[in-house]
Amino acid sequence: MAEPAALGTDAPRSGAQLGGDAGSDATPSALPVVDGLVPESDVDFRGEMEQFPAGSIRTGTFRLEAGRYLLICNIPQHYQQGMVAEFVVR
Repeated sequence: MAEPAALGTDAPRSGAQLGGDAGSDATPSALPVVDGLVPESDVDFRGEMEQFPAGSIRTGTFRLEAGRYLLICNIPQHYQQGMVAEFVVR
């Protein structure tokens, strides 16, 4: 299963660590985690897709402004196991 979620981030690729708030400076390795999930209320949440089975392909559309973003899987433990990708919208 996968459940992709898009998060906004202004973090540089060098991996600056979080301050006290994960709203705009989250990095792939520094998001807050509670009970195996990244709480949507603690990050700059931009949208998500419904869960889908492993091995299948889904597409989704997110309206994003120019900036840095993370795409994470927010099924318990998946983010911590490395299901995260950083990307840039220009």
